[in-house]
Amino acid sequence: MLGPVLAPLRMSDSGDTLRERRNTSMPRLTNKEKHTRPSGGERVFTDAFGRLWSAISHSDTHGVTVVFTCITEGRQSGRAIAIDLPEEVGDVGDETLRAWLEAAPRIGRLT
Repeated sequence: MLGPVLAPLRMSDSGDTLRERRNTSMPRLTNKEKHTRPSGGERVFTDAFGRLWSAISHSDTHGVTVVFTCITEGRQSGRAIAIDLPEEVGDVGDETLRAWLEAAPRIGRLT
């Protein structure tokens, strides 16, 4: 085994000295998330004009709500629609998502 790793000189009252560098490692980073949600509840698709939209489904006691958000054009209003959906949005085809997007009313400001 090799001796301690020495760092560059530093100034002290008694003159120049070498300081000993401790062998500490950097913390390990990981991209593994502990509580990841399956991607079945979210989809990305394009509309008839080529804009990218995100469709996210939310289920509660009242049914299923699908919320649409335009990814590529922030000026587009979000939209939402309540539907009778037996499966997650991830299992629905793009044509169905486009039809729901067209039928969904725009989400406006609450005044």
